[in-house]
Amino acid sequence: MVQVILINSPTNFPDGKEFIVDATSAPPLGILYLAAYLQQQGVSVKILDPYPQRLSLEDILIEVENEQPVIVGISSMTPGIRNAVIIASAIKEKFGNMPYIGIGGIHASCDISFIERYSVFDFQVIGEGEITFHEIVQCVLSGEKLEKLYYGKQYPDIDDLPFVDRELLGGIRYVGPHDASEANKRETASMLATRGCPFECVFCSKPPQRKKVRNRSAKNIVDEMEELAKKYGIKHVDFIDDNIGLESEWLIGLGDEILTRGLTMEWSAQMRATDAKDEVFKKISEAGCRAIFFGIESGSERIRNRIIRKGVRDKDIINATNLCRKYGIESNFYLMMGFPTETKEDLKATGDIGIRTKADIIGIHLTKILPGSKLFDIAVNEGKIDKDITDKFIRGEIGTDWTSAWPTYIPEGLTINDLIDAKKSAYRRFYFRFGWMLQRYYSKPIRIISDLKHLRVAANVLLFGATKSAIDSRLKNL
Repeated sequence: MVQVILINSPTNFPDGKEFIVDATSAPPLGILYLAAYLQQQGVSVKILDPYPQRLSLEDILIEVENEQPVIVGISSMTPGIRNAVIIASAIKEKFGNMPYIGIGGIHASCDISFIERYSVFDFQVIGEGEITFHEIVQCVLSGEKLEKLYYGKQYPDIDDLPFVDRELLGGIRYVGPHDASEANKRETASMLATRGCPFECVFCSKPPQRKKVRNRSAKNIVDEMEELAKKYGIKHVDFIDDNIGLESEWLIGLGDEILTRGLTMEWSAQMRATDAKDEVFKKISEAGCRAIFFGIESGSERIRNRIIRKGVRDKDIINATNLCRKYGIESNFYLMMGFPTETKEDLKATGDIGIRTKADIIGIHLTKILPGSKLFDIAVNEGKIDKDITDKFIRGEIGTDWTSAWPTYIPEGLTINDLIDAKKSAYRRFYFRFGWMLQRYYSKPIRIISDLKHLRVAANVLLFGATKSAIDSRLKNL
């Protein structure tokens, strides 16, 4: 038996068919950190990640019955919030007032009144949970009355947090957030080197508590990398920070620490194009960085900077991809379609930005309107969505599958089909080029092997503008 069960609320429960890549790409680092801290304080913990563990709702209830925890904490992003309520309701119905049930994660941090609308939860945590959740556990164990709403206390020095205990995942192998298919699994682990992001992109549901940026020390990060290599045989790390390149000297110091210790592990990270500097890229390339993912969002400077508020110019993007080529780092673009005032010309510019800058890989998403984002407020004011759309989704009134049910932002004068067609066209123009194939081969011939493994996924994306799992979800809800 354990005192606490932490559940990563799934976007979908497993149905016995093929895995949805997005649901198996990265371990739930938030609750892993929470679990590691609780264990450090002497609290016993079990983690349930239903989709990759292939757990049904009934399986979750069996786990609760077997373990008899005093608290079940459910962490959820907006795509999983309906299932978070379903899980909590099922636990309450079967077990009554014990265990206590809490809700946390990104959605809870952006939806402060959630606890008032869903009394099936006993408490809600906003922001970081390590210190505050432990205080809640102590309250329960001592018989004190719980509050309904807690604001998480930020850990003063994140170097002092214990490394996440990946054994709690029960040996699950995750694809890695930047791999495109389960077939391309490798000895990969996700890590966080920083917490926070100071920028305010219009589409981002980042809660206010995450604005302050805190860095782990280079020594602390490389200590964990070495542990991953020795304990788990990890050969590649995906840093999933919002932006690892904010402080050049710190990032160079990380490269120096890796080189000093002779660590041969390869790694990838996310970065803003404005942070691309020659001396930084030279150092991180020497230290094993093999891919950088840039949040470009739009190929139109007007949309990117006036609407999204990205603060990234075309010349910054060109410089970033040039430096990637110079130092043998794969350049990957995150692109989005569906923003206020966007036109067909803007959509075409987004499809062309990878070609113009000679990026290695592009990935395009249609913009979802997320609670907590400025785009959400814009869409409500424009009458594109209802303010209570979260509750309608939870009740199943707009559909039960996130991919097909949750609204995409559709600019005035355009249709959803315009966005889908623009996405398909962009993929075809970018990938069906002899120049791209030559670029991939000459930059690193072994990449051709990896590219071939992606063909099954790519065929659906190139022909239909989405992965097979997304297409299946769309058809299922017609």
